[in-house]
Amino acid sequence: MELNQRNELIYALQTDFDIGTFSSMLWNGLDKKLADVVPPSGLTYPQTVETAVSVAAQEGWAWSMVEQALKVNPGSPYLKAFIAKHPSFDPGKGPPAIADALMAHMLRGGRCFIDRTQLRAALKELHADERRVLVVTGERQTGKTYTRELISFFGRQNRDQRPIYIDLDRTVYEALSLTQEIGALMGMDIKTIPPQDDEQKARWAHRLSGWIIARLTNPGDVNYWFIFDGFRERTLLPDTKEFIEQLAIQAETNVPQCRVVLLNYKENLPPTISDYVGREEITTIGRDELLDFFEQLNLDHQKKYAPADLTGKVDVILKQVDDTIADKPEIKLERLRLLNKAVNETARLLFV
Repeated sequence: MELNQRNELIYALQTDFDIGTFSSMLWNGLDKKLADVVPPSGLTYPQTVETAVSVAAQEGWAWSMVEQALKVNPGSPYLKAFIAKHPSFDPGKGPPAIADALMAHMLRGGRCFIDRTQLRAALKELHADERRVLVVTGERQTGKTYTRELISFFGRQNRDQRPIYIDLDRTVYEALSLTQEIGALMGMDIKTIPPQDDEQKARWAHRLSGWIIARLTNPGDVNYWFIFDGFRERTLLPDTKEFIEQLAIQAETNVPQCRVVLLNYKENLPPTISDYVGREEITTIGRDELLDFFEQLNLDHQKKYAPADLTGKVDVILKQVDDTIADKPEIKLERLRLLNKAVNETARLLFV
């Protein structure tokens, strides 16, 4: 969304709505709570609208905001004038083509997704069906779990791509309990899960994964991305490992509607698919990655700042985080969280 479009939409919504109707429009029309889009911070109504529109532009739902606003207030003169000037936002013409969400640098709620060029390329391979299984590894606190945020954002922008996220460190999963949770997330009737016959658990796990796969191929109009995270704190039971392996095998060999993403998975995958699996190692975010991130934001905002200004901001962020860790060495493993928080705050101050 161009800067002039953003400013004109902000003015239209500020003029034709009040805080009550604006908040109601977000919730009833877009299923978004105003407090989630714009965390309470004492902003005035005009500032709240400005922030909400900026978030919508960054996350790719500005067109839907215009559509819902016009439904709520069809006589809105400023909205009508906005649409007349920018016909790409005309609800009668349908939504514009979805941008490449896997290249987004601002995700839901203003979350920052910094750099990760190779990871983005690997995810695009999965989307293009060049691969169907991806293993993402890296040291602690390098940002593997942030991969989930990018895939989730991608799923919200593309209705035919549905992420299913499972944190295997939350509890010890047996193949059955894992199947039940995945099935529930997919809207399946878990009462139809096949019971264990007179068979070993590994064989049953094979059939359980087949129960999930059957849903993917019928009707088969959605690609499911199964994201398995964790593998650190809990023991991976043999039947659970068999279930995950079978899901990966089916994805890679037989089921084009299936993607499997394994975060921090250190086990060997079956030889039948090992050579075809994508692998990406995440490294620590540094100064160069932060500069690239802010340069991209600056391009989005018509080069609002000189390069030297951005360099100074990045150096301030890094010093702030390093000083915090120096004062409290015990929080060293929280560096990425602190870095993302500082980047987020700076990005909002500069560009919202």
